[in-house]
Amino acid sequence: MPPKTEQEPAKPEPMAVQFTYVENYNQLPKVVQKLSRSSHLILDCEGQSIGSPEGILSLISVGTAGSKEIFVLDVLRLHDRTHPLLRPFLLLLQNPTVLKIVWDGRMDFAEILATYGVPLRGLLDLQIAEVVSRAGAREEQEYQRRGRLRRVFDKEITMDSSLRPLMRDFHVVAGLQGIIRECKIVENLAKDDEVVAMHKDGNSSFWLNRPLPPNLCAYAAADIKLISLTYDFFIRKAWITAANHATLVCKSTRYTSYFDSREKRQFANDMNVARLLPLDVVHEPEPTQYQCYLCMRMLNLGCFETLVTAPAPAPAYTGGRRGRGGSVQSRREPAGRPVPSHRRPCCRICAMCAKAGKVVIATDWLTL
Repeated sequence: MPPKTEQEPAKPEPMAVQFTYVENYNQLPKVVQKLSRSSHLILDCEGQSIGSPEGILSLISVGTAGSKEIFVLDVLRLHDRTHPLLRPFLLLLQNPTVLKIVWDGRMDFAEILATYGVPLRGLLDLQIAEVVSRAGAREEQEYQRRGRLRRVFDKEITMDSSLRPLMRDFHVVAGLQGIIRECKIVENLAKDDEVVAMHKDGNSSFWLNRPLPPNLCAYAAADIKLISLTYDFFIRKAWITAANHATLVCKSTRYTSYFDSREKRQFANDMNVARLLPLDVVHEPEPTQYQCYLCMRMLNLGCFETLVTAPAPAPAYTGGRRGRGGSVQSRREPAGRPVPSHRRPCCRICAMCAKAGKVVIATDWLTL
C-alpha cells in the first residue's frame, strides 16, 4: 500500500469584518455623527503609490473605538474638497482633540494633505509607540537594538566599532504585520492572497479601479480591525499609558507632519532613511537647532557628528589659602567641559545611509 501522506492544514481565511462603503456625499452626515461619538478613531489609507509623486488616494478607512463600526470612504467619488457635506468630515480629520490611531501615518498624512488640503492632527502612531516600548516597558538590551540595524545596513557598517557611536540612537521601525505575528496579537493572521500578490507586483494602480472589487474594500476594512486590535494590545501591555500618551502624540506629530508633500517619500526611499526613526522624533527638540543639508530637518546639535575642541586650561585660582607651613598656595579651577566647535552638514542618519548606498554627500566641517 502506498504510504499515507499527511494533509497540509487548511490556510486560514482572510479576516472577515463588517464595514460600510461610503461613496455618496449624502451618506457623510451619518458617518460623521457616528465617528464624533467615539472616544478615538482608527485611520488608514489606500491608493496608488500613496505618498509618492505618482500618488493617488483611493480610500480613507476610518473605524470607531474597538473597530465596532468601520467606514470605507471612496475618495475618487468624494473628491470635491469644497462640498459642504464633506467639510464636517475634513474638520474631524484636522481636529487635534479627536485622537486618531494609525500605523505609520506618514503616507496617510501626505495623501490627505495633497488631496484635501487639510493636515491630519491628533495622531497617535503605533509604530512610534512600538519603538518607544523597546527600551521602556519591554526593557530590551542594546544588542537587540543593534541587531535590528542589520536589516538596514550591511556587515561592513554594523560590525565597524568605530561607527557605533554615530548609530548610538538609531532605531529601525517595524511593520504592522511583523509586530502582529511577533506578539501573536491575531491568531492565524491571513490576508487576501490576491491583494497581497498585487501589492508585491509593485503596481498599486488596481486601487483606482471602479467599481472597486469587494475583496479590495474588505482588505482596507480589515486593516482598520488589525490596527484596532494592535492598539488594544499596546494598552494592555502598558506600552501606551496615561503617563506617556502626550509624549507619543507629540512624537507622532513630528514623525508624520514632515511628509507635507508627496516628493519627500521619494527622497526617503532613495536614501533608505524611511526604515529608521528620524532623530527629531527620537529626541525632544532643543531651543537651538540646525538644518540637515540632505533631509532638511531641523535637528538638535547631537543629531550631527561634531568636532570637539578642548577648552583652554582654567586660570589659576587667585584666592590663596594657607597650607600647613603658613604659605599661600594656589590651585586651578576644574577645566571646563569640551564643547563642539564644528558639525557635519548632514545628520548622522543621512550620513550613514549615504555611506551604505555609496552616495556622495557634503562632509566638510561647518563652524558653529
